[in-house]
Amino acid sequence: MTGASKNKNITGKLSHACLCRVEQTEIWFLYAYVVCHNSTMFKANDWFVSSYVVNIEKFEDHYLVKTANSIYQIPSYEEIVIPESVVSIIRTGIPPMTAVKLLK
Repeated sequence: MTGASKNKNITGKLSHACLCRVEQTEIWFLYAYVVCHNSTMFKANDWFVSSYVVNIEKFEDHYLVKTANSIYQIPSYEEIVIPESVVSIIRTGIPPMTAVKLLK
């Protein structure tokens, strides 16, 4: 894989990242689009939902996001607080902002 393979610790590179926090919890996860990924399950431009976020660290001109299972590189991110009731909708590929609007 080009890109992510330069740093063996990076599982993938993502873009248009949204850092979602489930309201009234400290559970965070990423919704983003794949640039490149070590897994053959994901292709460029696929939507992606991570496992829970453990840590986010600024590194040079990007962020490294450590999840329960992996490390992802993202250029930036937008934060959103979501109700627990939309998590399953987001996991079907619906962007977080759209999922929240569907709830209203």
